[in-house]
Amino acid sequence: NQMTTKTQEAMDRLLENHLLYCTVCDNNNGNCKLHNTAELMEIEHQKYPYEPKVDVSEVDMTHPFYRYDPNQCIACGQCVEVCQNLQVNETLSIDWEAERPRVIWDEGVNINDSSCVSCGQCVTICPCNALMEKTMLGEAGFMTGLKPDILEPMVDLIKEVEPGYSGIFAVSEVEAAMRDTRTKKTKTVCTFCGVGCSFEVWTKGRKILKVQPSSDAPVNAISTCVKGKFGWDFVNSKERITKPLIRKNGTFVESTWEEALNVVANKLGAIKEEYGKGSIGFISSSKITNEDNYVIQKLARQVFGTNNIDNCSRYCQSPATDGL
Repeated sequence: NQMTTKTQEAMDRLLENHLLYCTVCDNNNGNCKLHNTAELMEIEHQKYPYEPKVDVSEVDMTHPFYRYDPNQCIACGQCVEVCQNLQVNETLSIDWEAERPRVIWDEGVNINDSSCVSCGQCVTICPCNALMEKTMLGEAGFMTGLKPDILEPMVDLIKEVEPGYSGIFAVSEVEAAMRDTRTKKTKTVCTFCGVGCSFEVWTKGRKILKVQPSSDAPVNAISTCVKGKFGWDFVNSKERITKPLIRKNGTFVESTWEEALNVVANKLGAIKEEYGKGSIGFISSSKITNEDNYVIQKLARQVFGTNNIDNCSRYCQSPATDGL
């Protein structure tokens, strides 16, 4: 009927701006709305030939956390909408005056030179792979692990010779199922502040790939701040302290937990004995549970007899409080 014809035409026009090479795409995880819609509509071939908008060198990689590929952008405007109406930052817009419309940042500057606040909501809402976390690149696609000089020619070849989409989708769904066995998705609550934003953390082995909020999250829906969306690189940092440290002769050295706790207990006892209980204070953390915070204040008040107990959230957020 007429409605079906118009819907088909609209989808064909979208695919004119996007090449469905799902078998090697790092976004092939069941969340690609373009893939899912094309499969639902039983589209076999692109009616209008795909032509890249820009040279591959113009893919914007300037931002530290995500990249934008105009050649895969379907100009749906969802990223613009969340930037303008949800984050209310108004950094993103679509350049409709261009011969091939595309998303731009602050009238056309590089992402890292723009007013982007790195909330990551545009990356979360993107229905395809135009906006992607850099940490996902080369981690989730087919034949992951191959060196770029080997993988890239294979990707180009697959783009050129893939048959009708039904075959591509069948292969990509097998690959996506295999990927699910390699990638773990864990629901959790952000520990950076007390708002209680929830999301899924995608991991591969012990490596975090990305944070993915969803619209059904009770507190934040798809909203994130830069800390919640991208501030987890410390987890896999080689600079993390993995063992207790105590100071000996002015230098920190590794120790056992038993030795370190004995040093802390003896030092705190000596300070209390010499200077009184008011000389001791405790600073708790917003990154631990309410129950752990309760135990810390109990330690301060009942064991050491001091009410000098604070939490890092208070002074971390105090500049924002003053601003408000």
